[in-house]
Amino acid sequence: MVTDRHSVDHTSVTSLRFAVSTMVFGQQPLEETIPVAVAHDLTLEFSSGLGHHPKLENLYRTAGCARLPHNYFPAPEEPFLLNLASLNDQLWQRSIDHCHLGLDLASCSEAPFFSAHAGYCGDPSPDDLGNVMTEVHPELRQEYWGRFLDAVQHLGAEAAQANVKFLIENHVVIDENVAAGDHPFLCATSEEALSLKEEAGPSVGLLLDTGHLKVTANSLGFDRDAFVEEVADVVECIHHSDNDGIRDTNQALSLDYWFLRHMRKFGDVLHVLETRPMSLEDIFSQRSLLSSAAGLNIWK
Repeated sequence: MVTDRHSVDHTSVTSLRFAVSTMVFGQQPLEETIPVAVAHDLTLEFSSGLGHHPKLENLYRTAGCARLPHNYFPAPEEPFLLNLASLNDQLWQRSIDHCHLGLDLASCSEAPFFSAHAGYCGDPSPDDLGNVMTEVHPELRQEYWGRFLDAVQHLGAEAAQANVKFLIENHVVIDENVAAGDHPFLCATSEEALSLKEEAGPSVGLLLDTGHLKVTANSLGFDRDAFVEEVADVVECIHHSDNDGIRDTNQALSLDYWFLRHMRKFGDVLHVLETRPMSLEDIFSQRSLLSSAAGLNIWK
């Protein structure tokens, strides 16, 4: 049964729930990554960085490891920017259909959720990601928010029927995409993340990306630690990586990683390592760092 974090007995959690994004394995084919995950009892997040391949969906469905689907996986043959807030009916429906597939993949693999990025105020090009966004209209924020909420409520209801959750990931907002305090990214602030949870219901939660938050807090001038405190009860998963606060560069975690001081609040959620490629030895070291900070053992 799907539950809110409020109903979880946090004192009963003794081990870190840990997963690794496929992006950590770089350009290694899934046919090689999956056996590594099986051999080392690693949970794999099948992520957006995997290019289109006709066998992607089947590889996910038949993988012998614990797994979960994320955002733009499996990448379609015709690229598009997943945008659940689009005012373009065709793009909006295409985004919803992609998330339908994601929820089905989560359900068939007994994953706890499918996660997707929050919407945009506009229809920027996929090439704009991480750069200056074009074709955006932050002045129409309420119109885009209504469209986004309709999509998330619909998908949340479907998630409930499938006995999984639908998580929305906070955006990264770079300084170049902020003009007079306005920006085209939904759920980049705690206020919008909490509003979405309140309006969308119990089957919807937040995937907190710490790298995104570090950059966004700098760009919008708010306290990242206060953000974490405000949204803590609706967080179901955390993406871990670090950066310089200017760009989301997916750097490895160190003893100076800013989020370590918050780890004890999130011992019961799933923690996903989402860094640049690294060795297996380094993956295990990163897992140990997070486990230690949370005061937990390593999940087996």
